[in-house]
Amino acid sequence: MANFPDSFTENPTYIHPTNVRPSDAEPFAQLERRGFVVVAGLRESDVADLSAIAGQEGVREYCPNDIAKRWTDIPTTEKQLAKDGGRGVFRLESLETHETAAFGWTGKSSEDERALLPMCENTFALRINETYRGQRLGRPFSRAIVAGSVALFKAKKIGLETWGSNTPAVRSYLGAGALLVTTQYDRRLTRVPELQDADGKVRDVRLYMQYPQSM
Repeated sequence: MANFPDSFTENPTYIHPTNVRPSDAEPFAQLERRGFVVVAGLRESDVADLSAIAGQEGVREYCPNDIAKRWTDIPTTEKQLAKDGGRGVFRLESLETHETAAFGWTGKSSEDERALLPMCENTFALRINETYRGQRLGRPFSRAIVAGSVALFKAKKIGLETWGSNTPAVRSYLGAGALLVTTQYDRRLTRVPELQDADGKVRDVRLYMQYPQSM
């Protein structure tokens, strides 16, 4: 059973290739060569970075609850960290500027997710700072989050859901080794006026995937 943190920490863990299984070391080494380090654990002082990313247009389009409910401020973040037994939060930090280039998390899957991914016990999510988009950080950071979750929190059977029209995210997850399990047609809120129906929504498809390296 996974042992996720459920609160803030004053001592985040800087993960290096030697901290994970040899087969999982490459994405950490690759990111270090490019000037980034993966950090596990969230300080209260990191919340402003997460909130800023959550409020960016691309994240708000596909994940509006990030800024509305999850990473709005310290109280909502504290609640998110404790959700369903805890959340393992990872930041991708620039070694030069210490800026958060991306963040993501793993935690116990919801009942809805388990209904469509019955083989997966835990869920995964990733957000890229728009300043760093286009630098192909999604693939190695996705692999690093999965590997870090296995090594630090004993998390296994990790899956995810994403929207089919979010092409960069889909490519990153598939490139990181995720396998498509099933799909489900649905509607989501959209901030693009020309796509909105009377309810402010657009038809899309949910993709449900699993990371075989975590099984």
